[in-house]
Amino acid sequence: MEQEKTLTSQIKNRKRIDITPSNYLSKFKLLIVCILLVSIIFDVYLILCFRISFLTIGLMLITTVPAIMVTILLKKSAKATSLKGDTIIFNSLDNKSSVTSIRSIRKIRSKTALGIQWTRLSYMLDGVPRSAVILNRIANSRMNPELTLRKALEINKKKANHKPGPVAAN
Repeated sequence: MEQEKTLTSQIKNRKRIDITPSNYLSKFKLLIVCILLVSIIFDVYLILCFRISFLTIGLMLITTVPAIMVTILLKKSAKATSLKGDTIIFNSLDNKSSVTSIRSIRKIRSKTALGIQWTRLSYMLDGVPRSAVILNRIANSRMNPELTLRKALEINKKKANHKPGPVAAN
């Protein structure tokens, strides 16, 4: 409850809220390297133990192709995310930053498996639909990205719907 009040006051006071930690992208680069390294080590192990045959080539493809596809997907969509007022700031692995309104978020979906929360944001930027992925371990996270973004959207919609009354000239 206290954390929700703090979050609400930070959003209303337009303070920067880091949804992902400051070293998020460097950890993500390390994760991508580890995935590829494990795949390569497994392929070398197959070649050394079973020699080259159609079976080993097939097993190598079964392990290598998904590993490459996962790393490409993560490299494209992994973004460090921050909120400041009614804007959301995305920093990607290729050092490109983008800033958009919190109102441009269309969907926020989260899935949890093996203690890792996978949050996917769908948003519009310059009329083009885009998406971002936030991965975090539940044990280490100080805030839930989905709940934080939903709270910011809720506060922002209340602020946007607050219209002044009619002005009467006397």
